Amino acid sequence: MQMKIFLLQLFFFICYEGALSQPQGCWTNWFDRDNPGGTGDWELLSDYYKEGYNLCFQPKAVRCRTKNTHKPYSSTGESVTCTLATGLICKNQDQSPGKFCSDYEVSFLCPCCWTRWFDIDDPSATGDWELLRDNPNVCREPSEIRCRKKYTNLGAHLIGEIHKCSLSYGFSCRNSEQPGYEPGRTMCSDYEVSYLCPCNSKGCWTDWLDRDDPSGTGDWEPLNDFRKEKYDVCSEPPEAKCRRTFSHQNALSTGQTLTCSKSGLVCKNRDQHLRFHWWYRYSRCYDYEVSFHCPCCWSKWIDIDDPSGVGDYEIIEALRNLKYDICSHPVAIRCRTKKTQIDSSVTGEKLICSPTLGLSCRNSHQPGRKGCSDYEVSLLCPCTT
Repeated sequence: MQMKIFLLQLFFFICYEGALSQPQGCWTNWFDRDNPGGTGDWELLSDYYKEGYNLCFQPKAVRCRTKNTHKPYSSTGESVTCTLATGLICKNQDQSPGKFCSDYEVSFLCPCCWTRWFDIDDPSATGDWELLRDNPNVCREPSEIRCRKKYTNLGAHLIGEIHKCSLSYGFSCRNSEQPGYEPGRTMCSDYEVSYLCPCNSKGCWTDWLDRDDPSGTGDWEPLNDFRKEKYDVCSEPPEAKCRRTFSHQNALSTGQTLTCSKSGLVCKNRDQHLRFHWWYRYSRCYDYEVSFHCPCCWSKWIDIDDPSGVGDYEIIEALRNLKYDICSHPVAIRCRTKKTQIDSSVTGEKLICSPTLGLSCRNSHQPGRKGCSDYEVSLLCPCTT
């Protein structure tokens, strides 16, 4: 069996399987675009798309409730339809004589995406405060949070400083709570946070790409060269973002003369100001990397393992080792049974379906020891055409 080649990867996956819990999706914020005047309350999925709400295409589920009391639509006693295909419809003419529809709101279940890393505060006199309430660029009900020390990529729990990393709160590190605190001398490190929120329909950011070093004439990261060199980049991205490698500083805040556009990045050494360092002077670009905003595409359905032996394992790293064209950081994953094409979330089997690791289904974890079904997976990545 081909998977035996990847026993080491499989062992790593199984060891951490019990500790991992990747949501099957993220619920959007509660949306309310219509009031129950006129003919009723219309919270149509198609209207949310037309009006540019932050919503994925083909959501997996829908929830409907009254706006003010948060009562489920099914318990209001009103004649209401709440369906995934349409959204919510409540017509005043369908209600009891003299009654009108309540004001409703809806929420949709979408694939999950990690936000970019946010650092909205510096470690000042009191500490470092990366609070969710102070960040308008994050969904109101994120599913998970990650906290790490800036520049190092080390999780906050590895730094040894007393801190709080909470999904409902955000992150905080108080100087006064650190061991051996000395006023004016003890200070928290600089941290950043990322949240797991519903993906929207606007596209996918590619991995951070760096094809050139700032030797010779400068640092050249043009889109055309990435395409020629077979990087996974679409032909006409609507936008791009650029940053320094290692420090991740925004390229436009470095003070260097450069261009960063949807065509890529160009930084010429000859355009830089002279900088003095010890006994010599030099003029040179930093090393930069770029990411392009492309449409999202689902990969074909892939099945590299059968549910024999210990179970069915469709591990992303194994897919790459078998030369399947999978991006480094898939945005989302779909998992289904191969023959019947039933979504893994409704098979009743205990498994993991994660865009970080792939699919894992262990025969020994199934009720009645009946064994796993044969699964296949599809990954959501930036389109390359």
